[in-house]
Amino acid sequence: MSNPQTFYTVGGVDLSNIFQPLSLGTPSTTVTSYKIPGGADLNTIFASLNGGTPISYNTGYTVNGNDLTNIFAANPPLYKYITWTPLVNSTGNWRSVSISNSGQYAIICNNGGDILFSNNIGQTWIGTGTVNAKWVSVSLSYSGQYSVACIGSTNGSGGKIYYASSFSSTFGPIFTLSPTQPFSTDGWRSVAISGSGQYAVACMYGGGEIAYSANNGMTWTLSANTVSNFNGWYSVSMSETGQYAVACMYGAGIWYSNNYAITWYESNANYTGWTSVSMSGSGKYAIAGCQSTPEKIFYSNDYGNTWYESNSSQGSWESISISSSGQYAVASTSGSGGKIYYSNNYGEKWSLSNSNSGDWSAIAVSGSGQHAIGGIYGGDIYNCTPTI
Repeated sequence: MSNPQTFYTVGGVDLSNIFQPLSLGTPSTTVTSYKIPGGADLNTIFASLNGGTPISYNTGYTVNGNDLTNIFAANPPLYKYITWTPLVNSTGNWRSVSISNSGQYAIICNNGGDILFSNNIGQTWIGTGTVNAKWVSVSLSYSGQYSVACIGSTNGSGGKIYYASSFSSTFGPIFTLSPTQPFSTDGWRSVAISGSGQYAVACMYGGGEIAYSANNGMTWTLSANTVSNFNGWYSVSMSETGQYAVACMYGAGIWYSNNYAITWYESNANYTGWTSVSMSGSGKYAIAGCQSTPEKIFYSNDYGNTWYESNSSQGSWESISISSSGQYAVASTSGSGGKIYYSNNYGEKWSLSNSNSGDWSAIAVSGSGQHAIGGIYGGDIYNCTPTI
């Protein structure tokens, strides 16, 4: 994902650290005549400014009088999610959290309580007035206008899926029980909505299956081929358009879909103990946490088809979240000694944050990567503004 060194510098910084890699954007047709070792032009390694963001200064390197800043896109910042600040009087059994693309809106569910809403980057929260229940998963669209949530099984009665029938920027979503949804004896375990809000996907635990929705989570249909044979579907995630999706089983592997969660295919991730999965906006990048051997975070850069082991430490990975671009990600481990880790290179490499120890059961990063929120089960809600 990184650029090779060019040996052209600006203030001592190589251009490879200034401009975006070609692999993350579109090629430029401008031949610069600036060569990297081996003789290739800069336009073979840097992404075009078209569709990207320019740097805020001139480099001094020009093509026919045109500075490179007007030709190539800026390399995104390397956010570090180091400091996590608790909110006063925010104790709850936080189970799942989701943030809008900008970070302004967020929802978090209290297992055994209500779903809370924030419209100020997680600084304050209010109840949405939803029924108190064993909420296990929530998901918010990029705009924050659409959302879905699910309840796990209660006394064998099966779980339920709710969707936001309306939204207020002041009071948040109003959740309504989905009128058409498959029955789940073991309860729904995870739910995810596309960035656009039109499509959604949900998974049942135990001997359940995967279901999908094409109308903002209002009605649901079982996917074509996802009987889990009691291996336990545990987590799902979806791309911005909804075309791509990933799902993991605790007792088996990771599956992926390229047709709006209607049909699923098994990936090469054949370990057990998968607990959390998250997909980027394009669907190209995805990350997943594994609690069983090798107890690592894995990443994919081909829409969930192929998975690779990251450099993460071993741990009981509980919750994981990736930004819209796929560059930024946060992950947490469970238990009293749980911690938060972060990545700024598409899930390949991970670093330990300075978070308090705790059972970090809920964590999310905004689509932009500029905000993150975490929740400890039996503890507080925490906010993080990344540094560069």
